[in-house]
Amino acid sequence: MLKTLRNTVPEVLNRRDECYILIPMERDYALYLKVGDQVVHKRYVRWGMGVVVEERRSEVPGGFCYVRISFRDGNVRVFDNNFKSQSCCYYAGIRKIEED
Repeated sequence: MLKTLRNTVPEVLNRRDECYILIPMERDYALYLKVGDQVVHKRYVRWGMGVVVEERRSEVPGGFCYVRISFRDGNVRVFDNNFKSQSCCYYAGIRKIEED
């Protein structure tokens, strides 16, 4: 029988009839936006203000984190939401509208 244990040190333990594969689960992402955030794109002002309508995080290490943003022009656009990634929506020009 093969079992996977998470949040432990990476090693393999062998017991009589079982093999355990231990996989460390670390967050390898830092999120920039969350659902409900209001944003604008600094290069595409014609899109108008946008609102984050969905945020997803991958459970797989190294997987994607993305947000769906609904803009006033009627289009929903998808952006990378991992601040540690070079393709993060922040570096692409998405800026939060700070609420007072």
